[in-house]
Amino acid sequence: MYTIDDLNKKMIENLKFNAVRSLNEQAQFNIDGNGNVIFHGEYNITNKDIEDEMSRLQQLWDDHEYARLRVAEYPNFIEYIDGVVKGNTTQTQAYIDACLAVKAKYPKP
Repeated sequence: MYTIDDLNKKMIENLKFNAVRSLNEQAQFNIDGNGNVIFHGEYNITNKDIEDEMSRLQQLWDDHEYARLRVAEYPNFIEYIDGVVKGNTTQTQAYIDACLAVKAKYPKP
């Protein structure tokens, strides 16, 4: 069983890992004929780079909370498809109305 502190540490480790991976993906490089990676210019990741990228990723996560909340409450899309196949406009409209209610509950910032 994990404590809250354990989970917080794990979350920070994952965020740091994702920040380093993101920074590495942003580096400009080519691969030569022997499979060697050639970086263009000097590319050393500093702790400040990692902290800045962690902040950016955390902000991106926070900015999209509304989307995560919406996904959890949207009705099953099978209801919509079923209504379309049956030609049941009442059923398809009920699905659309339910989706719009979720969007209204969790608006984009």
